[in-house]
Amino acid sequence: MNPPQVITIGRSTDNVLVVNQPSVSKYHAKVTFITDHVALLEDNDSTFGTNVDGRRIQQTIIGPDSRVLLGEVEVLDYRTILALRVSDAPITPPITPQAQKRDPLDFREDFKKLKEIQELYQEARKKIQTKDPLRQTYIRAAFSLVPFFGAAIGQIAAAHFINIPQKLAALDEEFKRNYVCPNQQCKKPFGTTPFIELANRKQCPTCKAKWAD
Repeated sequence: MNPPQVITIGRSTDNVLVVNQPSVSKYHAKVTFITDHVALLEDNDSTFGTNVDGRRIQQTIIGPDSRVLLGEVEVLDYRTILALRVSDAPITPPITPQAQKRDPLDFREDFKKLKEIQELYQEARKKIQTKDPLRQTYIRAAFSLVPFFGAAIGQIAAAHFINIPQKLAALDEEFKRNYVCPNQQCKKPFGTTPFIELANRKQCPTCKAKWAD
């Protein structure tokens, strides 16, 4: 297993990400990737601190929607960090060419995968909360159900450098990123809405993608 990738951030030129601002310390913070999109952000006892979503932190889980503030004024765009991420796996699943669909808003087959994602997420939360080590047989089964989300669960389970609350937070971030409208032009997040409730709606209220008959 490859070691987790670490992105160091600070004013010093030997950081991976150099931020040359007065309120940013020489070695201000570091980001350790848990999955391709979710990471642990740690402040290195910087002078002016690190804030995430308006709260000063020592360490916390961050994802694409997190608002990170270094020091007093320097806003860190998460996409900048993500661009430095080196991964052997594709960041997102391949998009099904629209030309293969008779109706460009027919996403019934893609929508069915959300049921597996929600079930896998709920099972993984239970196992993490009960300190189940998520044995390899379970992880392989997860891969076979939903390859990309299942792989992320495997990465979270294997991340020994984070504690249980942080694993749950990382899992929540990955679920939030995957449990969205299957139309790549929309990707409306569904939050904690049960799959059966979404199926009963039959289509996306935003882009009108067809989910069910």
